[in-house]
Amino acid sequence: MKFSNFLFPHSAKPEDDFEAVTQALEEAALTEELGFDAVWLGEHHIDGACAYVDPITFAGAVAARTKTVQIGFAAVQMALHHPTRLAEQVSLLDNLSRGRMILGIGRGTAFNFYEYRAYGIPFSEAQGRLIESEEILIKAWTTENYKHEGKHFNIEIPTLRPQVYTKPHPQMIRAVATEASMVSMGEHGRPFMLVVQPDDETARRFCVYKTTMTESGYDDEAIEKNMEQCWIWRNIFVAETDEEAEKIGVPAFVESREHIAKTRDKL
Repeated sequence: MKFSNFLFPHSAKPEDDFEAVTQALEEAALTEELGFDAVWLGEHHIDGACAYVDPITFAGAVAARTKTVQIGFAAVQMALHHPTRLAEQVSLLDNLSRGRMILGIGRGTAFNFYEYRAYGIPFSEAQGRLIESEEILIKAWTTENYKHEGKHFNIEIPTLRPQVYTKPHPQMIRAVATEASMVSMGEHGRPFMLVVQPDDETARRFCVYKTTMTESGYDDEAIEKNMEQCWIWRNIFVAETDEEAEKIGVPAFVESREHIAKTRDKL
């Protein structure tokens, strides 16, 4: 079993941004020092839910301050990125980190409609852009003289530079919330990261995922490899006792959720 740390610093007010970003960077270095396997970076705009906002830029700073911990995105909102630009950025990060990147991508959420409005992209296009961009990313990293004609992108890439450090390309996983998305990952033989679910539901979905991979023709070795690359999101607060953890942790989690909800109402 692997353990990781999701850096998701909230900043209630713009004047708090600098401190939140600085502390998150310090925590990234501490994550490696404490022996965690990976550090995860989120992406949210406008609302202060994720103070550093841009995980791509922030990952460069994390890579420069660490040596062994994996650096993952949980997740890049694919509709808000041009796939060619993202392919270049991740390739550079893959080189700077010497193969420690995990590109987690997702559709994003309709709750944060203001993020799409800020980028001038209809949320109705989010899923289509995600699917199309996934193909472009992989082909850009692995194919010379690549041409793509699609609904959202028409591009030509003679060769992508810098070339990726990790061959054939950096690990890429999909953030999923619904069972249908998980089944799709099983059918395509791809690992995933699962958002917060009850323990029994998490176990059930993993059984569905493994069954789907088997029915799709993948052998036990492929299934085991994918299971090792899947991640589960859990909110955890460590204290001397359960009572102390509940007393300190629960109000903080509630305050965090209320802040996001109130901010959404204002935007």
